[in-house]
Amino acid sequence: MKRKSGFWTVLFSLFPGAGQMYQGYMKRGVSLMGLFWAVLLVAALLNVPELSLALPVVFCYAFFDSLNIRSYTFEEAQANPDTFLFFEPGSGIANKLQRIQGKGLGIALVALGGYLLMRNCYSMVMGWLWRYSEWAYRLIDSFMERIPALAVGVVIILLGIHLIRGGKKARESLDDVTTYRG
Repeated sequence: MKRKSGFWTVLFSLFPGAGQMYQGYMKRGVSLMGLFWAVLLVAALLNVPELSLALPVVFCYAFFDSLNIRSYTFEEAQANPDTFLFFEPGSGIANKLQRIQGKGLGIALVALGGYLLMRNCYSMVMGWLWRYSEWAYRLIDSFMERIPALAVGVVIILLGIHLIRGGKKARESLDDVTTYRG
């Protein structure tokens, strides 16, 4: 693999994932670029600006990863092949997602469909409510505007609880440990 220009590497590294792509690590670059834009899109669409706090982390990781790739020796480049950062076929995350894919996708589709149905009915009901009760209109409108942010908050809390508990495998491995009673 030919070593790329330092100037162009730094310049492309200013765009998350582009520095990796410039150096031939397309899968890694697409992963980082996709993550950056997905976080930005979710933060904007769900009106949860707090999620955009993850953008500098993704940017810095992508920037320094690109510079790190440039410094690889031939042996290091061979030892670190181009792979997707997430969901690489055969990885633990990919296998786990394949097992829950149908159920998780079904839950996500039902939630999205319910949300879209609610938003469409919302405009009809709110027009009627505005004519009869302005305070109820303002209360419901305020709540409806915050539903996406509330849903993201609930998902983050559930993910945190799952990480604190350590998941099923971590609990099973703790059961196998015998304590030393000296």
